[in-house]
Amino acid sequence: MEHRACAIPLTLLSVAIGFCIALPFGLIRARWNGIGSRQINAYVYAFRITPLLVQLYMTYHGLSQFEAVRQSFVWPILRDVWWCALITFSLNSDAYATEIIRGAVQSVP
Repeated sequence: MEHRACAIPLTLLSVAIGFCIALPFGLIRARWNGIGSRQINAYVYAFRITPLLVQLYMTYHGLSQFEAVRQSFVWPILRDVWWCALITFSLNSDAYATEIIRGAVQSVP
């Protein structure tokens, strides 16, 4: 598949997956103050302070450095650039959408 034809489905799919993850995360962050909310807050913070290109490099090049990952069932997925990009873009858009949903829920009395 040509790179240009691949960019639009990758973007749409990653935003859709990110939103599906962000909806429960945003509601948890807005309504509960338990340990789950703190873990989600740490996840959102980590993904929002690092550049997307660094996240992509860490997913594609960083995870392949571990022998346990290369021997696991996820290695056929993680060795492909498209799947690494989908995972990274989904998690990144999830972090931003979680904050948007949290803010929207908290702004409504």
